[in-house]
Amino acid sequence: MANKELNERIEQYLLNKMGDIEREAFEDELKSDPELKKMFEKKQLLVNGIRAGFNAEFKSKLKSEDQSRRHMVKTRRIRFISGIAAILVIGIFSTFFLNSIKQNPTKIYEEYYQPYPNISTPLSRSDDNGESPYYQYEKGEYESALSGFQSLIKGNPDDESALFYAAISDMELFDFNNAIEKLKKVADKNQSKFTQAANWYLSLAYIRTNKPELASEYLNILAEGNDVYGKNAKKILKKIN
Repeated sequence: MANKELNERIEQYLLNKMGDIEREAFEDELKSDPELKKMFEKKQLLVNGIRAGFNAEFKSKLKSEDQSRRHMVKTRRIRFISGIAAILVIGIFSTFFLNSIKQNPTKIYEEYYQPYPNISTPLSRSDDNGESPYYQYEKGEYESALSGFQSLIKGNPDDESALFYAAISDMELFDFNNAIEKLKKVADKNQSKFTQAANWYLSLAYIRTNKPELASEYLNILAEGNDVYGKNAKKILKKIN
């Protein structure tokens, strides 16, 4: 295998770009191929030096290694190392940058959030439902719907359906603090038909407000299940932890 290809594989390993199977195969090769191991150790030393900010120990090792060589060879080697270092630094920081994009709270929220459908009060389109907050909710008129839900809650503070849909209306209006307050009341009612959905939207609201620790509490509850909520919760937990 050409040195160029070997170098590329070593860089992929050091930058954690190999899959589990490929990584395991590469580690087996390291044990059986002295030449590959020698190249790997040199490049690993370089990466460690970059991460340590080229500390005194790393500089000393480079100096000791080059003392037996002529000045011209030493100069060329330093230039070569500098070039590789620059490539590795770009690769490392590119990886960190891409990970930061993947874990951006707003992007995670936008990927998984969608308003909950109206299953509480099915509406007949032949009836006059214009004043119903559920009808307004379905139409996407969230400000009017929220006002209607608040009236229902005022008349009956234990109206789980009104609390839940008022919370989703809050989220549509980007009022996450009020949404969280209402959703927690619903989530506390363990036997409610909205309990699981409330946990889901609570986790999303906490993600959107950049509170991953609080989001994880509800995601971990959902992750115990094998339904859609559970599968999505597991995916999000990998992104925020």
